[in-house]
Amino acid sequence: EAGIETVYQALALVEQLDVADNVFLGREKMRGGFLGQIIGLLDRPRMRREAHEALSDLHINIPAPTLSVRKMSGGQRQAVAIGRAVMWRRTLLILDEPTAALGVEESEQVLRMLERLRESQKLGFLVISHNMQDVYRIADKVVVLRQGRHVATLPKSDTSPEEIVAYITGTKPAMWD
Repeated sequence: EAGIETVYQALALVEQLDVADNVFLGREKMRGGFLGQIIGLLDRPRMRREAHEALSDLHINIPAPTLSVRKMSGGQRQAVAIGRAVMWRRTLLILDEPTAALGVEESEQVLRMLERLRESQKLGFLVISHNMQDVYRIADKVVVLRQGRHVATLPKSDTSPEEIVAYITGTKPAMWD
């Protein structure tokens, strides 16, 4: 285990499944005993209980672990995807455009959750985003790529969103040119 989890822009949630099944997707808990091991029966009550406890501990407000992902808002889906990544106790969370498909209120909820998680879980974030306001809100350091090439690494406190955009667009030359 490398200690890294990823939250993809497309979230990688299965709409037909409920919250608990999505949280444990690929890491399902099996029932004990002979039949559980031989037939491979899922321990759904345990998965629902653990998913509910984990999401509650992270202050992620989902009405029930049995709620179908299909019936959730974009912000709730993003929260489930982030919660799923965090509950496995990794040290680095890669977030690909974490607010790209969200409305203003949902984006705010996700950003507040990330700020809380950074403090309470001592998580490191690698955020891939074109939204400079989001970057400046949750980042300590900004690494700029242009056409796949590393052009700048700057502490957030030493730069501005305008300077970062200048590096991205090429109006400011790479730090190493």
